[in-house]
Amino acid sequence: MKLSTASITDAKHVLFYFGDDRLGEAPTNFRMRLLHAAMAATPAERETLVPVAPGLIEAFTVAKTHVNGVEQLRSIVKADLDKRDAALDLTAVRA
Repeated sequence: MKLSTASITDAKHVLFYFGDDRLGEAPTNFRMRLLHAAMAATPAERETLVPVAPGLIEAFTVAKTHVNGVEQLRSIVKADLDKRDAALDLTAVRA
C-alpha cells in the first residue's frame, strides 16, 4: 500500500495515536487535537479536516477504516526505517 498525501511523519503520528509508541511518534498538541477530532467525526465531518492536514487525515482514515489499517501503516514506517538503515555507510566511521 502506498499513501498518496501522507508522509512518514503523518503515519508515525497516527501510529502513536493508536497506541504504538515503538514505531509511532508523538504529534504536536495541535495535530493530536486533529486526531481526536477525526476520531469523533463522522466520515463526512472528517472530510472537512482534509484541507487542514491532508496527509494526517489520510493516514488516520487508513488506520481507522481499512482492514489491518494500523498494520499497513506499521509496514510503511518499517520499510522507511529499513531503507534509511540500508543507506547508512558506516564504513567511513573511524574508531
